[in-house]
Amino acid sequence: MSVHDPSLQASSRPRVTFFDLSRELRDYCYDLALTTPTPVIAWSGIRPENSESLKAKSDFKKDLETASQFKTATSDVQNMTPNLLRCNSIIAHEAASIFYGKNKFVFAGDWTWETVATWFGNIGPRNRTFVTSIELWQHQPSHAWQTASGERVKVVEFDWEPLEPPFPRNRHLYRSLNSTSEGLVESINPAIETFFELLGDERLSKLLLTISLSRKLIPGLEMDPDGEESHNDWFSMDLPNIVEKLRTIYTAAGVEVIWKGELLRELFLEKRENIEARWEILDLEEFDYTHTPRNIKFKGRTWHFMRFTLRNKELPEPLLAEEPSPYSDWGYYTRHV
Repeated sequence: MSVHDPSLQASSRPRVTFFDLSRELRDYCYDLALTTPTPVIAWSGIRPENSESLKAKSDFKKDLETASQFKTATSDVQNMTPNLLRCNSIIAHEAASIFYGKNKFVFAGDWTWETVATWFGNIGPRNRTFVTSIELWQHQPSHAWQTASGERVKVVEFDWEPLEPPFPRNRHLYRSLNSTSEGLVESINPAIETFFELLGDERLSKLLLTISLSRKLIPGLEMDPDGEESHNDWFSMDLPNIVEKLRTIYTAAGVEVIWKGELLRELFLEKRENIEARWEILDLEEFDYTHTPRNIKFKGRTWHFMRFTLRNKELPEPLLAEEPSPYSDWGYYTRHV
């Protein structure tokens, strides 16, 4: 064989590897393989302890249907990611920075703050610093019954078992010394503090925590005080206040928290002054929703909505827990002392 044989010359050339590409080109490859405009579902479902709960199945049905669609849309990314994260340490580090840093991670359905804290803890301290966007689909917190002494016990509302056990009042919320009021209060899982501790203040980039309100509600705002469903619409400021308190304690300026939702436009404008007393309005967008009946005999109907983005205002000190629901005497409640 001649020394000038082209095949021999080609074989003597150095083999080109992935690492011969510049970091910029490698990141471009990771970006193509590991990022998606559709949110990545970090967790969705109904927890085993609530698998027979009709309340859970009813409350989370729509969320879980949407989450299932998101899972299908992001299946390629979710299948590819584990393979790259198990490669050598260099590829694993570079791929993780793109996967965790350029995707939005969503928690849907019957999640709790313990669910979120566990996921965030399991991805490890390095990957936690890469995460830039988490979205929580927030329903109203579970309820407990607060006695005159301040103890919180389990309450069954209208034969619905609560989805979480009663938790003591959060340690960052104070009760007025003279208060002896009793009734329905929101039961907030103490694992919320674990989550914010894990967020930490030593971040590579800012993290946006979006809390999306699943129902047409705004915490701290009574939608229709005299309406038949007023007891179902009660959502106090306790959760937003705890979130903001923990954000300031543990994350410095490394985390921003925003609250998003939708409300009938007319109702939003009617309540705007009350909203602005508790919230900073960051963004508003009007949109219409039209329902077209299948039966052509019936006319379609259009609703005018306001899509909003809010941020909690600076907290007062001391931070007081809100009084029990004003609708605690309404309806059928069974307390388990």
